[in-house]
Amino acid sequence: MNDLSVLPIPAWRLAPPAEYRGLPNGVILKKTPFAPVITTRGCPYRCTFCAGFRITGHRIRHRPLELVWEEIDLLVNEFGVKEIHIEDDNFTFNADYAKEFCRMALKRKPGLHFSTPNGVRLDTLDRELLNLMKRAGWYIIHCGVESGSDRVLRSVNKSLSTAVIAEKIALIRSCELPTAGYFILGLPGETREDMEKTIAFAVSSGLDWAQFASFLPIPGSAAGDRWFEEHGYTEKLWQNFHNTRCPAPPKGVTRRELMLLQRRAFMKFYLRPGPLFRIAGQFLRPKVVPYLVKRFLAYLHSSGVDPDASSE
Repeated sequence: MNDLSVLPIPAWRLAPPAEYRGLPNGVILKKTPFAPVITTRGCPYRCTFCAGFRITGHRIRHRPLELVWEEIDLLVNEFGVKEIHIEDDNFTFNADYAKEFCRMALKRKPGLHFSTPNGVRLDTLDRELLNLMKRAGWYIIHCGVESGSDRVLRSVNKSLSTAVIAEKIALIRSCELPTAGYFILGLPGETREDMEKTIAFAVSSGLDWAQFASFLPIPGSAAGDRWFEEHGYTEKLWQNFHNTRCPAPPKGVTRRELMLLQRRAFMKFYLRPGPLFRIAGQFLRPKVVPYLVKRFLAYLHSSGVDPDASSE
């Protein structure tokens, strides 16, 4: 669909935000109730691990901002929403659109909190946009980093280098905005050395929060389709199709080894003075903590849970 203005506002009365139980996408939450909103569709990038374009297409299309704000007004006025999570794949791709959204937020809903937990492209950010986002109510910036190895970033068509990633994280922090980074361990062709580079990069990058997922061969993605061509679709894979189960380690790495590397990444990042306690104190709501602890323990105890965890 090219003209997003014809889409109606979602029937929020059928899914009242205050009745949602569980962690939001991106985990971090400052105010409840919160609600997800989509302002754009499409992704022009070609990351091999992602199949989002199969759903929304490659071309970026924008909802008219007046319609977006009609939906936000409804969520705030009728459902008491205090925080909006913009779930676009590329909210900041068009900087002018994102900046105008922020200006409208300052005029229409001062005090409302915002987040982009699906992540933003780091190379779309500049100081003016970041400052506007902070003033408008953003309290953290999520970004897709994926890997700390330039070789791996090139292999998955990320179109970013570690130098640019580090530069943009420093820019975000200079605007006094905490930063969350998403990483993927076990991408096709990745080695143990590559994953150790990713862990070291995450620790030294200045990020406040980090998520270390394992590669999942998503049908429709270039890397996922290649993986299934080589391995086929199996019932066992789908039973273990979760980040903590590491179902598709790269060649030369066993599932158990990947689980241990994932666990090591979390431990090295968070068991340092500051990161976990700082962000927990700033952003985590009491109702969210039990869900977060449960998820953290799943990662912590993932290694050794399967009798075949040592097999590839």
